[in-house]
Amino acid sequence: MRIRLLSVAFWCVAGTLAINATRVSAQVQYTVTDLGSFNGNATAINNSEQIVGYLNDNTGEEAFLYSNGQMTDLGAGMAFGINASGEAVGQTGIETYQAVLFSNGGMTNLTPFGSGVAYGINDSGQIVGDSASSAFLYSNGVMTYLTPPGTDLSTAAAINNSGQIAGQAGVPGVAFLYSDGAFTPLSLPAPYNYESRATGINASGQVIGDSEDISSSPRAFLYSGGKMTDLGTLGNWAASMATGINDSGQVVGVVYTPSGGSSAFIYTNGSMIDLNSLIPANSGFTLDGATAINDSGEIVGVSSNGDTLLLTPVDLPEPGGISLLVIAGAGLLARRRAANQRQKRCSYGGELRPDAQ
Repeated sequence: MRIRLLSVAFWCVAGTLAINATRVSAQVQYTVTDLGSFNGNATAINNSEQIVGYLNDNTGEEAFLYSNGQMTDLGAGMAFGINASGEAVGQTGIETYQAVLFSNGGMTNLTPFGSGVAYGINDSGQIVGDSASSAFLYSNGVMTYLTPPGTDLSTAAAINNSGQIAGQAGVPGVAFLYSDGAFTPLSLPAPYNYESRATGINASGQVIGDSEDISSSPRAFLYSGGKMTDLGTLGNWAASMATGINDSGQVVGVVYTPSGGSSAFIYTNGSMIDLNSLIPANSGFTLDGATAINDSGEIVGVSSNGDTLLLTPVDLPEPGGISLLVIAGAGLLARRRAANQRQKRCSYGGELRPDAQ
């Protein structure tokens, strides 16, 4: 009975240690799904793995929705944002753009009396964008223009489910967070404080974007809890831009070399990582950039040959997890052997029986 109890204890403790080791030391890798080669761009993804964007043909841009392995043409235009219900927003038109909502197979013009573009939509159907160079919020059929202090020029890039809005105002532009009726300007310290723009916001009100120096060299930023963080670049790369954020605070985007080359990055747990180092070496693809990430960690990116790619995370435990299991097992078995020897010493006047050596 004692041996059986010790065996149970061994496997329970060792199993727990192995699980914890895996959690600590696991490296996230990504499988790659090729969505196809087309002249265009995938711009957003929701938590149902629905992707929107646009492609170019001989007559202009066509907005699309990719869902369940099927590509659906949404009509002439571009799609820039999507919510949990699969409603998408963007623009249509050739010379004069109109902000539009793509929903239930149809297209609704949000700015019938002027030009406009819609960039973001939340799960309540609230839409943000700009019309006549002014940021707007479209909610329950009513268009409201946002008025940042000191300027008539603005655009709204994203909105979360709490109604917080990220955008840009003025010339040179300054990124902002609009919350509870107040505008908070966002910019990195000098020298990256010449111009800034916000490109995304998550459920916690964390804002991403980029902030440029006077030579137009951008640095990706994350605004969180009242603090601006420069996300930096990869090694000696020249510039970076943040394009997507999920509710866990993971950020994706693009980094640039001084010669104009590019790669995709993910910023997670305080570090920027080249996404090309996290996909299979034999995938046949090289990522030039990433545009969006959902709450499952799935990422939309573009390859160097123009293919649109979906990256799906897979947790791979490092060998350290297995090593810790072996060490834990060996330690517990040694303790069991020592306990048996102590018991036999007590039974035989403090001396070990010959078969207990």
